[in-house]
Amino acid sequence: MRAWLHEEKGLSDATIRAAGLGFNPADVYEPRGTWGLAPLLKGDGSERRQWVPAGLVIPLTIGGAVHRLRIRRDDPGDGARYVIVSGSSSAPMAWGLERAALSIVESELDAILLNQEAGDLAGVVAMGSAQAKPDRITHAALTAAAVILVSLDTDDAGARAAWAFWPEKYGGKAKRWPSIKGKDVSDARANGLNLRTWITTGIFGSEERFERFAIQTIDGGMSDGEALKAMTR
Repeated sequence: MRAWLHEEKGLSDATIRAAGLGFNPADVYEPRGTWGLAPLLKGDGSERRQWVPAGLVIPLTIGGAVHRLRIRRDDPGDGARYVIVSGSSSAPMAWGLERAALSIVESELDAILLNQEAGDLAGVVAMGSAQAKPDRITHAALTAAAVILVSLDTDDAGARAAWAFWPEKYGGKAKRWPSIKGKDVSDARANGLNLRTWITTGIFGSEERFERFAIQTIDGGMSDGEALKAMTR
């Protein structure tokens, strides 16, 4: 699994540790009460167990507490590739919400990679799917941001959301910025896309504009948000 995360997803060991990624080698079935959940009964009257499938464990951790477990199953058979463990939060996974530029992706693994490669340039939000909507905290950050790069998967669902919900909700600062050389960030990296250059171009338009931004913030004393708003008026 670690080799797959390195080779296919481009994640470093430091990033894997920081994200709390893990591996569950076998399906687990436990009493729901063990997880602090109310009991549920099946149709035959027996108690439903808490299922944690085997696979890559992707936690959402907030303030040191685990709010969600998403499992990427190695062999889903006829079932779903990704399973959210019962009782989990539906909040987006996000880094750097205080930044003036934010990038929106679907997959949490894509977001972890993008934060690794360009988290100092833009905050990153993983929505989980093209249809998901921001929660209250994420909406507040998006409202305050100067630039929103909508980088949902380059499929029909991603395109529909990128052209509809995001510009309708956040106006002209929401810019469709799909990955090139692949349907998502991980595919694009594997096919040779420099993610840092891609994000820089999405935010600033060119290296020259990025240099102007640096001068305004470092020498001119402007905040990132002030400089970005000045450049995108």
